[in-house]
Amino acid sequence: MFDYEIWQLPVSNSNKYMHYEWCKNPIDLVDYVMVYSGKIETNDKEVDVVLERIFEKLNIDHPEDYHAASLSVSDVVCFIEDGNKRTWWYVDGI
Repeated sequence: MFDYEIWQLPVSNSNKYMHYEWCKNPIDLVDYVMVYSGKIETNDKEVDVVLERIFEKLNIDHPEDYHAASLSVSDVVCFIEDGNKRTWWYVDGI
């Protein structure tokens, strides 16, 4: 099981929906708002597989308590391990 958070930029931010390479300003977490936290059940430890499952969950099968925009480019996914170790992943285009 993975604990995770979803962070999104406000629409007014110039980096909103921008591919990482195209960002007009440096990425700074203080510009983001945490919009959701959840858990995902999986036995898979491959980060890309877990990220894909989260993407599907928040774009196709929204949890009832998820009220933010669908996961999109410029969003950040944060994995939380052992209660406090955080790993951050920028959602970029394919």
